[in-house]
Amino acid sequence: MLLHKTELARATLARTGTELDRRERQVLILCDGRRNLNDIVSMLGIDSLGMIQSLISSGYLSQDTTAAPAPSASKGLFGRIADGVRQAAVAPEAPAAPVAPPSAPAPVIVAAPAPVPPRTPQSRRSMAACKMYMIDMLQLQRTPEAASLAVALQTAQDDDERALALVDALTWLRSATKASVCERVAERLKEIVPETYLAGIEAAWQQMIVNDLSATDGSNVVRFGMRA
Repeated sequence: MLLHKTELARATLARTGTELDRRERQVLILCDGRRNLNDIVSMLGIDSLGMIQSLISSGYLSQDTTAAPAPSASKGLFGRIADGVRQAAVAPEAPAAPVAPPSAPAPVIVAAPAPVPPRTPQSRRSMAACKMYMIDMLQLQRTPEAASLAVALQTAQDDDERALALVDALTWLRSATKASVCERVAERLKEIVPETYLAGIEAAWQQMIVNDLSATDGSNVVRFGMRA
């Protein structure tokens, strides 16, 4: 029986409220749709079983009995965002317009190419580096939620699952730390994440900003830097 966070659970985790205690929030963080009931109970202890049933009854968790899909078909929020960005980036090139030959030779003016921002070499990009960096950032927070996210990242089975765990951790940092801290973490991730996942990380970060601005009013807006 796989356990999934509902939209109610995601909204509750994104804000600092008192409707759930720390243990209940820890359970919700670990229920990512890839772990079953036995996995969660083995990690948190048998006393968590009643808490899980209560969260299901309260609408914070949903369950199904189907087998977990293959990683390539279960990318969740991160995968959908990354795929959308990649599809939007693919566009057919417009055919070049015919150019009539000049009647007389004319000087050719070559425009200076636009500066290209430096990109971290692919050899320096790795998911292992992303994992260790994010775990270090979570350990600095010293909270049960941060510890649970670090466990989820440490136990991820493949790079797709690690990418999802990175986005979950970044989303939590956005609500638990200062805007400047979370922005630095996001920028560092974009410097070291493999190119395969770069578009997804960038899109997920931009979506976090949009969601934050949509969820707050003009008197209490948490602003995050957005790369142009």
